[in-house]
Amino acid sequence: MHSSTQKRLEDSFTAVPHAVDGPANSRRGVWTGTVAARAGERRDPTLRGVLADDVGSAQERRRLRHRAQQQAITRRVRTLVGAGFIAIGALLLLAAVFTLAARSLPLTLLRGRPGTCSGTVLIAAGMLIATARRRRRRAL
Repeated sequence: MHSSTQKRLEDSFTAVPHAVDGPANSRRGVWTGTVAARAGERRDPTLRGVLADDVGSAQERRRLRHRAQQQAITRRVRTLVGAGFIAIGALLLLAAVFTLAARSLPLTLLRGRPGTCSGTVLIAAGMLIATARRRRRRAL
């Protein structure tokens, strides 16, 4: 809490303590209640402005923290999926190589094997998914 907010709150509590009404909007994560004085209502527009600024900045910090957490989870999942694609593609390529080696065929025939093409595509897709970064849009 800012020092100016704390000072105003201390000054206002010496005369009349504030009571918090229930939330006017019951949606989850949104608080739109009111602050009113109990007896002998004391009006201080600067205090309300400071409190509104504090509430607004707290909501903004919460929104940014939530977005950062979502982006971190998305990056982890994207990396895991990309690593899985790379592993499956590598297994397909190795299987194609081992089948050629088991038949004592030259590696020049590797291009025509079905596992080679799909393995290469899966490795490339996995690398693209794992290393892709979201581009930021400029605010207009």
